Amino acid sequence: MSIRKFSPIVLVAIACYFLTFTSCEKTFTGQLVFWWDTAFEQQMNTIGVSNVAVYESGALKGSLDIATKQFTAAPACNDASSVTVTKDLGAATTGTFSYTFKLRDASNNVISTTSDNITLQDGCNTYQLQ
Repeated sequence: MSIRKFSPIVLVAIACYFLTFTSCEKTFTGQLVFWWDTAFEQQMNTIGVSNVAVYESGALKGSLDIATKQFTAAPACNDASSVTVTKDLGAATTGTFSYTFKLRDASNNVISTTSDNITLQDGCNTYQLQ
């Protein structure tokens, strides 16, 4: 009696077949980093905005101070001084999500609210508030 050796690839293929075909599909993840430049900061200072709160589906994802969080270019995802949201896209390489931005004054009163639907792709995506 002989014992056959299977390559790791064959074993993975067999495992996928037995578990289900979907368990071996690639899943995609999109990250979205929010940012603004100095011009946006100056515009917000003019109308008394001190911070921007980012919401997704009604849940607060993060808040940034206007005066200290402006950038000269888009930051990397997960930059410590930015708000980054990570979304599981499943088997799709893109997905569209709704975000709300609440502009608040120094007393945390909402001055303005705006929303946008943003399409994410697999990997790091950026969104500049303007």
